[in-house]
Order: sequence, then structure tokens, then C-alpha cells
Amino acid sequence: MKRLILGILCVGLVAFVAAGCEKSGSDSDGQTQPQGRPAMSFQDGAKNYDDMQFVCPVCGKEGLKQELHVDTDQGRVYFDKQECMEEFKGNEQKYLQKYQQLKRQPAMPDQGQGGGGS
Repeated sequence: MKRLILGILCVGLVAFVAAGCEKSGSDSDGQTQPQGRPAMSFQDGAKNYDDMQFVCPVCGKEGLKQELHVDTDQGRVYFDKQECMEEFKGNEQKYLQKYQQLKRQPAMPDQGQGGGGS
């Protein structure tokens, strides 16, 4: 009898933990929410290109780093990796236009919004 109760408790605990994990990054409607930090959270005194920038304009992935940025005429743009920052410097207008398209699309969890970087 004790084994049965212990088994039921273990199954319940596993189900509870699994249910909590699958909700991560979603709101009540199941929409994916950005997991990274927005540009406005970087307190470096610079004017941001977009305070709500969550994704890299080159590869479309989240995980922006404060130390990886380029200052444009419209403001500071942040990147997730060095390679993306270098690629952006070669064609700012192309990637600023791409970023405007990325902003209009919902974020895909654990996937980039497009290729790029090479």
C-alpha cells in the first residue's frame, strides 16, 4: 500500500513539474513571449534604435549582449554575437530593413527568424 501511494505521488510530482516547464515563455493565450532582455534594459546612456529590440537584426535570435553594439544615425543596435555585429557593419541598411520585418513577426522559440551572418 505504501509503494502504491509513493508511486502515485511520484507520478503526480513529475506531471506537475512537466506542466510547469511547458508553460515557460508563453502567456495565457499560448503566445511565445521574448525570453531575452530588451535594448532598453541596457543602461549605457546611449539612444537605442529600438527600446524594444529583443532580437539580433542579422540572425533574428534573442540573447542580445550589451557589449555587442553598433551606433547608427538612428540609435544603438545590439547583437547576440560578434559575427553578427561584423556582418551588420558591412551593410547597415540591409539589416535595419530586415530588423523591421523581424519586428512584425512573432518570435519562434529556440529558432532564428532567418538566416544570415555569412
